[in-house]
Amino acid sequence: EAAYVLLGHSWPLNIRELRSCLASALVIAAGAPIAAGHLSLSPLSRPAPSVPPPSSESTSKADARERLVALLTENKGNVAAVARALGKAPFQIHRWLHQYQIDVDTFRPPK
Repeated sequence: EAAYVLLGHSWPLNIRELRSCLASALVIAAGAPIAAGHLSLSPLSRPAPSVPPPSSESTSKADARERLVALLTENKGNVAAVARALGKAPFQIHRWLHQYQIDVDTFRPPK
């Protein structure tokens, strides 16, 4: 349960916030396994962006693929820019590219 809370958090302060959260959870748990109730997230915390991933049930695969292609076209194949636009990590965009069999090089300008 604690792992799901950690994974679902947006971590606006990145590794520093995660380290602090886990350190305090260890103290609060006092040697027991860390539970969700032991996690104290900072007041600056906010839920992860609510942008649904292309594979979510709320969008069909065709719509998700179209959205991904549109963003790749708009950003000239820049995976990092697409990731920022979706609020995701670049490695997630690469997973979707593989899943939808999209070659990112077709969106990049010729050298």
